[in-house]
Amino acid sequence: MQVRLLGPFEVVIDDVSQRLPGRGERALLAVLALSAGRVVAATSLVGQLWPPDDLPDDPLNALQVRVSKLRRALAAMGRRDHVVREGAGYRLDIDAAAVDAHVFQSLIQAARRTGDPDQAVGLYDQALGLWRGEPLVDFAGEPWTLVDVARLSELWLAAIAERAERMLTLGRYTELVADLEPIVTAEPIRERLVGQLMTALFNAGRQSEALQAYARTRERLADELGLDPSRELRSVMEQILRHDVAVSPAESARQPAGLSPDSAAAAGNLPLRWTSFVGRAGELSRVLSRLDDARLITLAGPGGAGKTSLAVEAARAANSRFADGSWLVRLAAVSDADTLAQAVADGLGLSIEGGTVTHRPTDVLIGHLARRKMLLVMDNCEHLLEPVASLIETILGRCAGVRVLATSREALAVPGEVQLPVAPLPVPPPDTPAARVPGFAAAQLFLDRARAVRPDVGDDADALAAVGLICRRLDGIPLALELAAARVASLSTSELAERVLDRFVVLTSGSRTAEARQQTLRNTVDWSHELLTPSEQRLFRRLAVFRGGWTLDAAEAVVADEELPAAAVLDLLERLVMQSLVITHAAAGHTRYRMLETLRQYAAERLGDAEEGEALAAAHAAHFLRLGERVEIGLRGPAQQHWLDVMHCIGIWAAISRDARFCVGCWRCLVDRRERGREPCRQCHWSSAHERVWYIPARSALRPHTTAWRSSKRSATGAAPRSPGCC
Repeated sequence: MQVRLLGPFEVVIDDVSQRLPGRGERALLAVLALSAGRVVAATSLVGQLWPPDDLPDDPLNALQVRVSKLRRALAAMGRRDHVVREGAGYRLDIDAAAVDAHVFQSLIQAARRTGDPDQAVGLYDQALGLWRGEPLVDFAGEPWTLVDVARLSELWLAAIAERAERMLTLGRYTELVADLEPIVTAEPIRERLVGQLMTALFNAGRQSEALQAYARTRERLADELGLDPSRELRSVMEQILRHDVAVSPAESARQPAGLSPDSAAAAGNLPLRWTSFVGRAGELSRVLSRLDDARLITLAGPGGAGKTSLAVEAARAANSRFADGSWLVRLAAVSDADTLAQAVADGLGLSIEGGTVTHRPTDVLIGHLARRKMLLVMDNCEHLLEPVASLIETILGRCAGVRVLATSREALAVPGEVQLPVAPLPVPPPDTPAARVPGFAAAQLFLDRARAVRPDVGDDADALAAVGLICRRLDGIPLALELAAARVASLSTSELAERVLDRFVVLTSGSRTAEARQQTLRNTVDWSHELLTPSEQRLFRRLAVFRGGWTLDAAEAVVADEELPAAAVLDLLERLVMQSLVITHAAAGHTRYRMLETLRQYAAERLGDAEEGEALAAAHAAHFLRLGERVEIGLRGPAQQHWLDVMHCIGIWAAISRDARFCVGCWRCLVDRRERGREPCRQCHWSSAHERVWYIPARSALRPHTTAWRSSKRSATGAAPRSPGCC
């Protein structure tokens, strides 16, 4: 059995239309068919089938009588048990595919998902073929029909416009004119359809009729609504007058985007490389291999890590795989989601203003890309994540030959996305011999850029050792290394190694032609910081109190307060990880977090500006004092190795190893105050009470510093030097 609602009501059994007696029974079957396969509450049926001011004395009993009549009528047609009582309602026991309204919606959804214009037109044709007139026309004017009639009618008009867009892309202009003319005559103020008819008329060689269609619409808008045509419709008219190529979508779809026929062999807009590509051979190989099977790859990493360079180099290497080339779209300057489609079109050299769809520029863009085989590089997506993700999902869903390579400080979270992290470059460890320093990617990049300024950089062992130190202090961040390399014109590598400790002051001499956020290191980090919510900014700056990394428990204990509850720390910390501002790694089954030192210094500046440093330092000391007390007890028992592992996990050992001078400062303050018979200061109290906690595992790291201090103390007079902050 089939139920037809799109036009006159019909019940079809074995391809024969059957007459269902009784208007009330037909209305009941129509209401149930609109929810085919789902239970409709009896109270809802009563509310739809009887007006509020004309309810029967016993509405539920009246409904049962009507259901009984409907069941008898269907049984007479050989269809028993199609109306089923379930709980407090009724269900029409047929598949949704047996109701033309549901099939109509499903076909339109399938057409929207396909990237093949021919296939989409076929699906739209099947859907529109089900339309026999106004839905539920037998029940016109009844309150229960109003919402569904309006919804289905709008869907019908939308399907006509979407089909017309695909027809224009295919160049089927004459056929489309015949389809649209009667519809536009009936709906003369539907500007989207009018624009498509004008486009089809123009491309069918009927320019004067296209302009007449515009004139008729302008007159009707003025008479009925007192309005002028929209900017989009006026733009279509202007494009017709100047014979703009954008008004011939089929012609532009046959050519690579943004190119004339003569230049088709040079498809793509990738910039020429004017510097060497250093240090990313492994990452480049991974990107190229994933392009074989992934349609969306996102290169995610912190600011300045070289995501754009890697993406452009990968697109350049893969360009021959795509008949229509590789195209770079820079999104850093786009601040409004409404202009995103236009920005992509501009990057591709397309004109979509007005175009063939007067209200949906995204559809115009899709129409241009639907038959292309190309790689689209979307650069700097992080500040428009949701609209960019939505646009990319639409492009991939409707343009089968398009692949996307995106760069962002955060993943896009689009289905099918492959995330490839872009970390800073490997740096030489502290004990690396000078001769081996150039073997590390960070040093290779620095030397390459520095020798463009001064060819003799790194010619001796001392200079190479300084280069290794520069790379470590700048965390191997490519942007920071390139900015530092520009300074060798006025500083030796040894001097530069000391100066980069104040990196945000020194690294300010970027390329004049670079984007503003890439001209200084501070601008780059500012960009990331400004994308954070206030709560994320608060956590980010407070985490600067941890110098050697931290655990989740430590963060909840130290940084939480009334403004930042401990319960919110995990979610906010996860957001910082996702935005490439915090790094995670596993340690003995526990997760530890840390920041690149560049980001930690920036966060520390923000912490100082917020005047939260002293309170956090006290909370930090109190937390590690409590941990130290627990560990001290454990280290004096039989499970010493276990507690050494615990120390490693919670960060005490790591903090000492990373900041030995700070610990020696506490230690020498402690020794000095013991010699004077005084109690240790607050900052060094935990060292005094629990010297075993930090001294045993860290003595190898501390020995060079403590030996030097003891030697100097024996020959010095006056008070011993102390760690900053000791009283």
